[in-house]
Amino acid sequence: MLGINANFEETGNQAGIPDFTVRKNNNLLGDIEAKKIGENLEKIQLIDQLKRYLESAVGENLILTNYLEFRWYKEGKLKLETSLGKVKNHKIIANDNSEKTAELIQSFLSYQEKVINNYDEWAKIIIATRETRKVITKIDEITSSFPLE
Repeated sequence: MLGINANFEETGNQAGIPDFTVRKNNNLLGDIEAKKIGENLEKIQLIDQLKRYLESAVGENLILTNYLEFRWYKEGKLKLETSLGKVKNHKIIANDNSEKTAELIQSFLSYQEKVINNYDEWAKIIIATRETRKVITKIDEITSSFPLE
């Protein structure tokens, strides 16, 4: 698939954005939130960070991964999950889920943006934009007190 790029966002970012943004021909295709290898994704699903992602535009097309397990969310809902292996005694034990993993990745990369058909859908986008603006304003307030070097 030509024209697909994944960009690594700043490590340890405080802005609440996923670790990777994936673009196809410069258009945002989706996001990837990556955790440490072997980290329990069941627990991650319960934290506020992931809940915020799934309730926002990020949740439209998102992969949560610990590099061995992959969970694909579309429109904020878990659609497919798979695993390439697990960590046991500090070693990675592979399994044969390559076809299901390929299906998950293909589904993620085949995502089509929503077409806005009515005022209600447009209003939801505007509300999400306002919430994002509030977060950016708060970050700006916090960081403006930092001394400039």
